[in-house]
Amino acid sequence: MALIVQKYGGTSLQNFERIRNVAQRIRETSLQAHQLIVVISAQGGITDQLLRDAETCSTFPNPREVDALLATGEQACCCLIALALQHLKVPAISLTGEQAGIFTNGLHRHATIQRIQADRICQNLEQKKIVLVAGCQGISPEGDITTFGRGGSDLTAIALAAYFHADQCEIFTDVDGVYAADPRRIPLQECLQQVSFDTMLSVSQNGGKVMDSRSVALAREKNVDFCVKSSFSAAKGTLISSPPPSEWETIHLSVKSNLRHLRLTISPTSLPQVYGEIHRLNTCGICIDWFSERCLKDGDEEICVTFDTMPEEHLQSLRMTILKNGGNLCLEGYLSRISIIGAMVKENRALLMTEWSRELNMAQISIVKITANDIHVALFVHASDTTKATHILSQKLGLREQL
Repeated sequence: MALIVQKYGGTSLQNFERIRNVAQRIRETSLQAHQLIVVISAQGGITDQLLRDAETCSTFPNPREVDALLATGEQACCCLIALALQHLKVPAISLTGEQAGIFTNGLHRHATIQRIQADRICQNLEQKKIVLVAGCQGISPEGDITTFGRGGSDLTAIALAAYFHADQCEIFTDVDGVYAADPRRIPLQECLQQVSFDTMLSVSQNGGKVMDSRSVALAREKNVDFCVKSSFSAAKGTLISSPPPSEWETIHLSVKSNLRHLRLTISPTSLPQVYGEIHRLNTCGICIDWFSERCLKDGDEEICVTFDTMPEEHLQSLRMTILKNGGNLCLEGYLSRISIIGAMVKENRALLMTEWSRELNMAQISIVKITANDIHVALFVHASDTTKATHILSQKLGLREQL
C-alpha cells in the first residue's frame, strides 16, 4: 500500500462542480487501496477577497488578525471536500494546520514550518480515512494561526510528503505540467516530462507561476520528488526530481511582470529612515524583487528598488518617507523581468547577454538592467515592452518551433 500526498490548488476548486470533480478524483485514487493525505487550498479568488475585506476595515491591518482571517479560506474549502467525499460514501476527515500538527515560527503572513507532529494524521490513516489538510497554515509557539504567503499550500504538501516519506507527491493545478515557457504567453504544444530541482527553483524564482519557490527549495533539500499535474485532464504531468542526463538541454523562458519600480536619491544621513520604511513594507508582505544602491558624485545615494506588488497606500507611505527626509523620487513606473534559464546559460553567458541585448536594442526595447548567475540571465524591460521582448527572445531560443 502506497502513501500518496496530493495538493489541489484554488483554480481546481473554483466552484461546486469542480469541488465535486476533485472529490471524485480523490475517491478513484483511494479505491486503489492507497493511503491519502490531501492538502487543500482556498477556492480561487477567496484569498484575494479576504485581503480586500481586511483592507476595507483597516488601512494597515494587523498581521495576526489577517492570518486568522486568511486561514478560513483553506479551512472552508477543506470541509467542503470532506463533505463531498462523505456524500460519495468515502470516509474522510478535514484538519486545520494546527490539528494536523504543523508548528511554525511566529512570523505572520510569511511563516516557516519548524516541525511536524502528525499523530492525528497517523491515527486517521490507520482508520482508513482520507485525511484532508487545510494548506498554507500552522500554529505559532504563542498559539496563534500563521500563514505561509502565496503558494503556501505547496509548502504544506512538500513538508508532509517529506515527513511521511511519501511514495508519491502530486501537485494538481490548472495546467498539464511545466512548460518551457508560460503557455499563456507562448502557446507551446507539450509540457516537459522531467525537470530538475535546480531548474524548477530558478523558474519559480523568476516568474514561473506553477510552483512556489520555497516549496521547490524544500523538495530539493529533503529530496522529495513530486509531479505537477492538471486537475482537468489525465495527462501524466511533469516530474520534478534530480536531473536526468537530458534535462540540461532544456531552456526555460520565465516572465515576471508588473513589478513596481522606483529610483530615488537621498543623502546618506537619511538612508536609515528610508531603509526602515522599506523593511516595514517587507514585513507587511510587500516583497522586494530587485534592489541596488550607488554613490553619486555629489555625495547623495541613488537607490533603485523594485517590488513584486505595491498597493497604492503603501506606495504613498514610502513616498512620504522619502520626501520628509529630503529625498527626491526621480522615477516611478513598472518593469518586467524576463529570465532565460538552463545549462546553456552557464557555458555561453557573456555571449548570450550580448546577443540578446543587441536583438532587443535593434527592436528599440530599452534594457533597464541585466542580472545573471550560473543557470539564468534576467533582463529587466519596461512593462510596455514585455510582449514584444518575450516574442523576440522566444524566437531566438527556438521555443516557437515546438508549436
